[in-house]
Amino acid sequence: TPSASSASGDIKGLIELAVSEANDSYVNSGIDIHLNLVCTLAVNYSESGNYDTDLNRFKTEGDNFMDEVHMNRQAYGADICVLILNNDAYCGLAAVISANASSAFCAVHYDCATGYYSFAHEIGHLQGARHNLDIDPTLGYNHGYIDLAHNWRTIMAYPAGSTVRIKYWSNPDKYYNGYVMGTTTYENNARTLNESANIISTFFYRPTSAGTLVRNETWFLAHDLTGNVYVPSGISLTLKPTAIINLNGYSIISTGGTIVNEGASITGVAAYIKTNSNVIVGYCGSIQSACNAVASGQKVEIKPGSYNGGFSLNSKSDVTISGYGTTINGTINLNNNSYCNLYGVYMPAGQVYISGGIGIIVMDVRSDLGNHSMNIQNTTNNAVYGLTATNGDMNDFGVNIYNSNGDICRSSRIENQMVGIYLYGTSSYNVNEDYFCNNGYDVDAEGGAYAYLLHNTHSSISPLSAYGNYFLADPNSVVECSSPSSLAKSNTASLSMNNQSEVKGTPAGDLDRMYLDLIHRTSQDTALDHKGRIEKYKTEYLGIAEKSKDELKKSFNDFSKLKSSLSLTVNCLRYLGEEGSLTSYLNELLGMSDLQAYSPYIKKYLIPGLISRNDFTGAIALCNEIQNSKDIDKDLTCEMLYEKGLIHRFYLNNNTEAYRAFSSITAKYPDHPLGKMAIGQISDMPGIEVEKPGLKSLGNTSEGFTCSNYPNPFNPSTRFNFSIPSDGFTELKIYNSLGQEVKTLVSDYLAKGKYTFEWNATSYSSGIYYYFLKSGNNVTTSKIILLK
Repeated sequence: TPSASSASGDIKGLIELAVSEANDSYVNSGIDIHLNLVCTLAVNYSESGNYDTDLNRFKTEGDNFMDEVHMNRQAYGADICVLILNNDAYCGLAAVISANASSAFCAVHYDCATGYYSFAHEIGHLQGARHNLDIDPTLGYNHGYIDLAHNWRTIMAYPAGSTVRIKYWSNPDKYYNGYVMGTTTYENNARTLNESANIISTFFYRPTSAGTLVRNETWFLAHDLTGNVYVPSGISLTLKPTAIINLNGYSIISTGGTIVNEGASITGVAAYIKTNSNVIVGYCGSIQSACNAVASGQKVEIKPGSYNGGFSLNSKSDVTISGYGTTINGTINLNNNSYCNLYGVYMPAGQVYISGGIGIIVMDVRSDLGNHSMNIQNTTNNAVYGLTATNGDMNDFGVNIYNSNGDICRSSRIENQMVGIYLYGTSSYNVNEDYFCNNGYDVDAEGGAYAYLLHNTHSSISPLSAYGNYFLADPNSVVECSSPSSLAKSNTASLSMNNQSEVKGTPAGDLDRMYLDLIHRTSQDTALDHKGRIEKYKTEYLGIAEKSKDELKKSFNDFSKLKSSLSLTVNCLRYLGEEGSLTSYLNELLGMSDLQAYSPYIKKYLIPGLISRNDFTGAIALCNEIQNSKDIDKDLTCEMLYEKGLIHRFYLNNNTEAYRAFSSITAKYPDHPLGKMAIGQISDMPGIEVEKPGLKSLGNTSEGFTCSNYPNPFNPSTRFNFSIPSDGFTELKIYNSLGQEVKTLVSDYLAKGKYTFEWNATSYSSGIYYYFLKSGNNVTTSKIILLK
């Protein structure tokens, strides 16, 4: 205190001497303790004149008396705190005998601290040492010792007669001037201090910088994390207003414990993890770390701002990610989640992928990438509300949907795309109350997919800018956008389309209508959440599934109707999450001899179930089995390649194998609708390392679309140097003078840039040949001469 400092004349020297004397006493008495003075602090405090009052104020945190003591205790990791007073009522007072971390405080009169050893005496109390047995009759071996015959006493003993306090502790194994200094039964302070030393030495600590907290902690001062800090169940972390915490890219996360922020400054927060009642249980240095740590029933709230790179949410349940006011410069992957939500992110050049799972809601998301802004695959009962995808071009799909069902509605805005929403496989979607403009086609549903259209604004209404299996619920609900697309009116979108087949009133068509009407009513029942709607409409879905099964039994000789009926059954059962019932039904069909020819087409519906059970090896094996089956069409071949690509990319994190699968579609079936979807997948996969024999990249700076070879004429090798202006599927082929293809040099999806390829024509005869280079819509050809 200021009073003690003034009275002592040299308070710092006095404190250092008191510590030195205590350490000497430990050495003298065979005690394995060494005091380390970590901090001396002048407190701004006027003494009350009462020891109990002053000591209580000294040890109490947050009472506005000497609170700087607690901040510095943490900063310097002090186990014990001693207050030096100018009060001679006592020589000292300890808060307690046998202290814990919160009570390891004592007060000492400056004039007794040294020479009389009251500094060491009061610390001895905190370690469990007691006065001599005459003064303190408590049974135990922890008392001080008095030798009246020889006129001395140890540090913990009170005055008796004319005895002098010596710099020793009671110890029956030690002698002073040839006389024993204690007894085994009652006077053995040395034993007490040695036994408590390890406990005292862990009373306080520097704040945890990385790892799991093992005790309650309070952070007062500047603190830099060096790793993630976890607060487990039963532990609390308190962040004081004076604390300045730098996450350094790491996170503070509750794994069951309590985080109390009383106003600390925390820098480097990218996202918060909150309970549904908005209690913060995580301060995260990256969005990804928040997504990894968030638990069921919690939400990730991204701090407004711009972020480089995307993030993934994997195998979570009942989690919401909210990103209003954020810009995400990367891709967002939602993989195999249940009843999770993504709200309010803006992506200038990123995509959203929803892969697997059930009950996913995406709302108020804007993507300016244009190409494949939203990709939904093998997902059940999901909804997209308020999507904005308006920055496409006439080579782009805005939304890709593969083997999924749900809704795209409530003011989604999709413009300037070749196809606004493309559905394939067993997909069935409500598309209502959305705005389409300047698209080649607003909606295209193929390969067994269905779309239910209602109350939309379309790019064109005469003819309607929709294609494939769509059902226009109310023709009067259609409105044409203010800038109708001439491309939509002429239906010249560059897709390989089947004949347009608006759902009509055939028996199968009636079931289709029933199903589409049901999923529309389900989505409009906004009073219930996803789970509530499934339960409410379960009986109707099961009814349609049973009727569809009956239709299938009548269609053994009609492959088209069989596939349609099977697809509808699968949609109904998968919408309800009845994966077990669906698997049993599919296995029942596979056991029917009349359906053996169709078994590959039945088996493909088993793949999502394997994925949902995380049996990715089994799913890939089944894809390979189906792909190697005899007499399957190119649609199923492309589906199996696409499925393998999805599994490798989104579940096994193997972009190299994913690339091989997707590029097999683009190379062998470039005009197939899944070829376009595969290109979108490839274009968004970073860090692909795939060997392309003979082909070398010369950088991503393009010189437009050019090609040349040197030497020409040549024998036996010539080098082609070519440049492509944009990412795309690229072919470099050699033809003979009769126009026959003799060699494919390059057939791959390539990034924008310059390339070189050396062709060794040793096995070819002399003559005139032609090279043919195509990339996107660019084509060039020229004559080359092989002379031997």
